[in-house]
Order: sequence, then structure tokens, then C-alpha cells
Amino acid sequence: MKHKIGFLGMSLVVDLLLSGCTQAQQAKKISHHQVVKLAIRDRAVTLDTAKLEDANGSQIAQNVYEGLYRLDKAGYLVLAGAKSEEKSSDKRVLTYHLKKNHWSNGDLVTAKDYVIAWQRAVNKTSGNSWNSLKILQNASAVHSGLLPLSSLGVKALDDLTLQVTLVKPVSYYQQVFTSTVAMPQNYRLVQRYGTKYGTKAEYTAFNGPFKLNHWTPQAKQWTLVKNQNYWGHKSVKLKKAKYYTDEKTANVVKDFKKGKYDYVRVGTLYNSRYKKDADFHEHLIPQIIVLNFNPQRKVTANRHFRLAVTYALDRRQLVKKQLKSGQALYGLIPQNYSYNLSNDLCFRKEYGNLVGYKPKLARKYLKLAQQELGQKKITLTMLATNTSESQLVAQKVAKQLKQVLPDVTLKVKAVSLAQKIKQADAYQYDMVYLSWQPDFVDLSSFFNYGGMLHLSDYQNQTYWQLVEQVQTMQASAKCRQMYAKAEKILIAQDAFVVPVFQSTEGYFITKGVKGITFSPYATTYYLRYVDAK
Repeated sequence: MKHKIGFLGMSLVVDLLLSGCTQAQQAKKISHHQVVKLAIRDRAVTLDTAKLEDANGSQIAQNVYEGLYRLDKAGYLVLAGAKSEEKSSDKRVLTYHLKKNHWSNGDLVTAKDYVIAWQRAVNKTSGNSWNSLKILQNASAVHSGLLPLSSLGVKALDDLTLQVTLVKPVSYYQQVFTSTVAMPQNYRLVQRYGTKYGTKAEYTAFNGPFKLNHWTPQAKQWTLVKNQNYWGHKSVKLKKAKYYTDEKTANVVKDFKKGKYDYVRVGTLYNSRYKKDADFHEHLIPQIIVLNFNPQRKVTANRHFRLAVTYALDRRQLVKKQLKSGQALYGLIPQNYSYNLSNDLCFRKEYGNLVGYKPKLARKYLKLAQQELGQKKITLTMLATNTSESQLVAQKVAKQLKQVLPDVTLKVKAVSLAQKIKQADAYQYDMVYLSWQPDFVDLSSFFNYGGMLHLSDYQNQTYWQLVEQVQTMQASAKCRQMYAKAEKILIAQDAFVVPVFQSTEGYFITKGVKGITFSPYATTYYLRYVDAK
């Protein structure tokens, strides 16, 4: 059972990775002995898949856990934790017969492990990641507390048989089941450790190609070790993957050239001179950068103020002249995402730009906001992650706003990723600079979350009626039209969130590391097929 994901051909990415090397690297023989060293931007906040929201944690999770499906090295969806799937006649009830696999602590991976993981994710005390599981029967009602966890559309028929009931026939459900939120959790450990599960390696077990022996949220270095209990361990060649955190791009690039690292993710903002290096590669990804507003604070809850910010941003100048990477984003949905099969147009090209740089209109909206608020001078604080990349973008945005809207002062507060997530969840912010990437290729991933904090506070009933109605329909041109209407309401009418730009991913990799594959959704990479002789 295979299904190709059509955002970016992963085999093409692998070819790109292996095609270039510097003369210096050609001159010396690199001996890895199946051990690789990788640089990562920041520490991981949690390994609890029910609460996982940060890219660093997702990067680890995709290599230490495995769900019902995974992507193979050519970019095809294949069965992973499941050995077979059966569908009911109405395509709503799915029955999975699980492979005989074991957790890193020796426990058998059972259907009960999927049930508890999905229930914990949909529980109303979870974070935003649960939105992917809205395709399950009763998920929304369970999350809101209207129904008990036991009514969620997932059941363990026996140790190795899992029954899943969807809210409707969904074409992309297999993609959802590759995401971290759909991966199982060791039932016994969850029962034993409760909220501690996933907060340390010792409170967690792993059912994927690799495991972690030592890890805490404070760790700046950690090592993934081949998991001998994994069902497919014989096909995994890599013995160890050593991760090192470093927030400064310039440092990791220098260290890469010195041979300290085998792979360095430069990220979405990088020196244009890197493009001349044969070891450097880049590709456009569906990661979006957006500005979130606190819906519970007076100024940022004002629609006209949000629209003023939307039209005050010169996104083209930001990406072309200042950042020199990425692509300006004028709607929630990025370029090269979700194609119309009848005309081969991606959603963004099909429905065009929703907003743009219009200084006069921005000042008009600000004047209306000032009148409604009874306030002329406005000073706000925007949270940003304390990486050089995030701070650069945040400062550029603040400067642009000041130039177009002199009465608005936006102060940038740089904090750790963990602090930003904590403060954002607790509404302790005015604005938040945030990057987000989808877990699967379907428009619903954006409209049900899309990097929008506290989306449940958005009270436009027309928007929600459109989104909910689409979710009960078969995929069609009409669905795309309805999503387009919802996007227009969200971005152009209410400016609940402000799109800024779409990322271009940059990275360095050594010649001696072969077989690393990338997610077609954004920045995650998989180590299962790596061969580092």
C-alpha cells in the first residue's frame, strides 16, 4: 500500500543532497562508522506527543516513535506500525492489524497504546496539536468536554487490533496517521508517570528506529541510539545520531566547514553567499511565518488595529531586500501547497493574494482603531524566540510598522522557545511572532490551526460554519471555494492573524552521509535510511 505525497519529491531532495561536495571534502576520506553529528537550533520542550508543538521536539519524535504509517525513502506513504488495514463499505471505519513490535523497554506495542495517546491528545487540557485528530468521530465534542474520552473514535479490539472511526470519509487520513500526534504512547508508562510522561527520557519509551537514553528539556546535547527492539531494526544502518544545540547560524556553518557536524540546518534566513557553496542546498517549504494577536487584550482584539498592521507590512521588501530568502505571503495558504487536480494550480495561485502593502489604508484603519479605543499612542510587546533569525525578522517588522504607523511602537521581547510557548498558552503577550508548518497536505490543517494561537477564541460564525461544513463533504472544487471564502474572512476581513512570509529551507550536508530524507511538509528529516560508512 503506497501513496506518493506530492509537495516535494523526496527522491529529488536526496539526489540534491548527494550531488555536491567541496574540493576539500573530496580530498579527504570521511569515516563515520554509522555515527552522524547534527546541529539543531534549540532544545526540545517535550517528547509527549499529546503536547508536542515545537519543531525541535517533532524532529526527535519522528525518529524515535512510529505510527500506523510512515514515509519511505522515495516519499511514499507505507504501512509502518500496522501490517494491514481494512475499510468498511462507507470508508469511515478502519481496522488495523498491528505488527508485533516492542517498545525500547521491552513492552509489546499494543492497540491500547494508540488509544491512550489519541485520547490524551484530544483531551481539553492538551495543546494545539490535537487539531489534526479532528477527523476522528466525536473528537471536537470530546475536546470541548461534552463527551467522555471513551467516546472518541478509537478502540482496542484486542492487543494487536485497532479500530478507528472517522467523522466522515477523509482522503488524507493516512497522512494524519504519520504525524507525531497520531503516534502511540506506552500505556503502562503513561499510567505510571501521568503528566511526567515525555518530560524525561526515563519517563518515556520509544517504538521507532531510534531511542533516547538520556534527555531532559534542559539538555543542550543528546544522542539517538539505534533501537534494537524496533521491528525493522535490521534495515537501520545508523548506530548513533548526536545532536548539538546552537542558536547562531554563523557558528554552526563555521563548525560544519571544520568538520564538527555532518548536517546543519541553516534555516529560513541565511547569508546569500552560502548559495555559492557546493555543500549548501535550499528548497521552498510550506512553513509560514505569521503574527498572532492576543484576543483578550483591548488593543489587539480591535479588528481595525489588526487590519492596520496587516496593510502596513511591505512583505516583498522584507524577503527580497532585507532577509534575502523566503517568499512574501499574502494569505494563510502558502505557494506550492494543495493543488487543484483539474487545472494543476496550487491554492495560492488559484485564489490570489488577499492582502498587501497599502500604507494609506493602514493609516485609515489605525485612525478608526484609535477612535474606537480612545487612544492615540499605542505601545505593544511582541514575543519572539531568542534565535538570531527570529529576532531579525521581529525587529524588521517592528521597524516597518513604525515607519508606516508612527503612533505605534512595537517592542520585541526575545525569550526561549519553551518560555514563548508557555506565555502564549497563558495569554501573556500582546503579539507573537510565530513560524508554523503543517503535518499533512490538506487545507484543513491550516484552517483548523495554521499557527493561529487560541483559534477557539475567534468568534466569526460564518468562518466556522464554512470550515465545519467542508469537513463533512467529499473533496471537490466546491470545498476549495468554501475554504477560499473562509480564508478571505479570516485574513482580509478580520485579520485574526497576519501572514508575513513563506520559508525557504537552507542546509549543509557532508558527502559521506547518504540517505537522509525530508518531510514534504516542511523541516523534519528522517534518519531511518541513513548510511554513514
